[in-house]
Amino acid sequence: MRPARMIWGKAIKERVSASSNMLAQIKSLKMMGLTDYMSKSIQDLRVHELNVSRKFRLALIRILTTGKLY
Repeated sequence: MRPARMIWGKAIKERVSASSNMLAQIKSLKMMGLTDYMSKSIQDLRVHELNVSRKFRLALIRILTTGKLY
């Protein structure tokens, strides 16, 4: 479960870092007309993060479910 959590954490950091960089450069991005491209990139990172978190969430569900069976 720990490796899945670490991979998920890395995906979160990647998305937050990209969002922060985008917000820091928002004026330049607007002037160049790249806001749609960056929005799609951030959304793709969100989708990737959710897909990566699936393994951790399933492991957590298994643990919680088996704990309640006993």
